[in-house]
Parts: sequence; C-alpha cells; structure tokens
Amino acid sequence: MRGVKHSANNPDVVVVGAGIAGAYAAFYLAKAGLRTLVIERAGVAQQASRWNPGGLNPLHGPSIPGTLSDFSLRSFKLHMYNAETLSENQRDYGLRLAPRIQLALNERQEKGLATAMQPYQDNTGFSARHMERSELQRLEPAIAPEVLAGAQLHGNYSVNTHHYADALLRAACAEGARLVTDEVLGIRQNGSRVESVILSSSTQVAGAVIFATGPWVTGPAKWLNTLIPITAVKGQLLRLPRSPVSTGFDLTNGLTGLYHQTDGSVLIGGTEEAGGLACRTDKAGKSLILSGLARLLRPAHQLDVTGHYAAVRPVSADQLPIIGRVPGWDNAYLLTGGGRKGVLYSSGMGYAISHELATGKSWPAAVACNPARFSNI
Repeated sequence: MRGVKHSANNPDVVVVGAGIAGAYAAFYLAKAGLRTLVIERAGVAQQASRWNPGGLNPLHGPSIPGTLSDFSLRSFKLHMYNAETLSENQRDYGLRLAPRIQLALNERQEKGLATAMQPYQDNTGFSARHMERSELQRLEPAIAPEVLAGAQLHGNYSVNTHHYADALLRAACAEGARLVTDEVLGIRQNGSRVESVILSSSTQVAGAVIFATGPWVTGPAKWLNTLIPITAVKGQLLRLPRSPVSTGFDLTNGLTGLYHQTDGSVLIGGTEEAGGLACRTDKAGKSLILSGLARLLRPAHQLDVTGHYAAVRPVSADQLPIIGRVPGWDNAYLLTGGGRKGVLYSSGMGYAISHELATGKSWPAAVACNPARFSNI
C-alpha cells in the first residue's frame, strides 16, 4: 500500500483522533487488514461528534446539489450498508428514520420549498410533498399560525453519534485495531516521511499517519509545515426531556431545528458562531435558539430545558471535507472538514482514506476533497 511500510511490531496506520471520522477510518482500515492504532486524548467522540443531532441527510447542504452530491449519497449508502452489522454485533447507536418538515415563515422561504423538495423527488428511497398552512395545522396543532407552508421530507435517518463512534471502534478492535488514550505532541520525520508520532508517554513508530483532529489543526499544521485551511465554528444545542409536538416529525427552519431522539427527548438547535476552539455555552446562544423555536411553535408550549451543550466543528475554506495525502509528504494524511455534515460524511471520509492508502489514488467520489486543491497547502 502506498505510503505504508509494514513492520512486524508496529501499526501500519496511526489514526490521530477518535471522533466519528477517525472512528470510520479505523473501521475501514481494520476491515482491510491493516494494523491500526487510534490515539485519542479526550475520549471517543467527546467533542463535535457528541453534541449534534446526528443527521444523515444527504440531499441538502453546502455544494449539494452540486460538487458533493455523489459523495453525499454514497456516504449515506455506506451508513445504510453498515447498519445491520453494527446493530447486531455492537452497542445500539440509535439509528432511526427521521422524517422532517421544513417550514416557511415568509414568501421567499415558501418559494424555496420547491427547490428543497426537488432532490427528494428525484432520488429513489426519498420523497417530498408540499403542505399548506391548513394541512400543517391539522397534522401538528403546535405549529405557530404564522407559519405559511412546509415541505414534508422522507428518507433521512439519524443516529446517536457518540454511540455510533463507539460501535465503529468496537468493530474495528474486533478486527485487530487498538485504541489508546494519549496525546500526540509532535512527529519525527525522515525526509518526506513521518517515521513516528511523539506521545506524552512514548514514541510510536507508524507506517502512515492520518490526522483526524477535527478543528484542532494547529499542531498538525506546525508539524507538517503546511497550512490547513480549517476554521472552528461553534454550535450550541438545547435538550428537552420530551417533545413539545405530538408528531414524530423533526421541524426545521434555517438554523433552527427540533430533532427527536430515540430516548423520547429532543435536541433544539442551533447556532453557528466563529470564535476559536472554546466550547462554552452562553445565555445569548440559548436565547437565540429559543427565540428561533418560538417563531415555529405556539407560545403556549412551555419548554423545560434540561441540557445546554456546545461543540466546535471543522469547516474548510470551501466548505468541502479535506481528505487525503498532504502534498509533499509520502505517508501523512488529513481527514477533517465535515462541518455540520460531519456525521453523514464520516462514512465516505473513512472509506475514501482507506481507499487512498490501498491504491494511492483518490476515491472517485471524493476527488474534489483532495488537500491538493488548495494552492497554498
């Protein structure tokens, strides 16, 4: 395999980071027979991979429809393909159908519903239909009378991302992978090769290294002497112990969304905030989320907020994931940039990086995500 020097005693691949993308990379690498070591400093999926609704929604997002359409749908299909094995043999991770109603509050948003519905009408396994205000009110009386219309969207799924990453790593370990808790402090190189990673407790020789560190790219950028164009974008969420609506539909309008969970609770989002790597919640974020929800639901519904969370997500300069070998290096790879679609993209990201290590070429569906697209990387 390109970039991998096999050794009897050392891992073929070291994956730095055990978020959902790193977990999927380990899953596919181990299934391919590569000795895989995952190094995580803060626990499995404890950052952006934990505090999110876990949506598997392949038909909308940055560059969808467009550049990422094929990658997004293929990622979705990989999740579905792996579902049976992971559910039977690993901890349940809450995979569920997640029907959604996208709501319109003004005429501009109502006109946009047709655009949102079109991909659902064009792809097998998905469907969509327009709903007038009167039909919305009959289906869900909690919806505010100011809502003009909605698009009922079917075919999406969601997961409990923390449990999902745990299931993937358990499956990887069953194939021979190892997970260790430690912190990577640097690398040792020999020319254009990473010979080892320096940990807080030891030094680990590696055939290849994948940096799946999410928005934490300052270290890898310094060690590899390259610019990694990733911005940390914070998102805040609230948890309610029970849904304020009677139907099982998730409700969305822009950044505002109500997402049902398998335990009966709901997550309410969200925000998008620039400002570094601090994962702090604040009153302003809570107020913004609640005011957004108040525009969608009747004010008579009192909300019992029992949780308030924040996480930072990695967003690349062009909002596409960054997947592949770092230019100028033989065996150093990047796996980051999933942004708000990181859970959906994780399967495709993991598969793509495994494919590249096996063949030396980008997976065709992920060609647009190659790090070499940035002229200064």
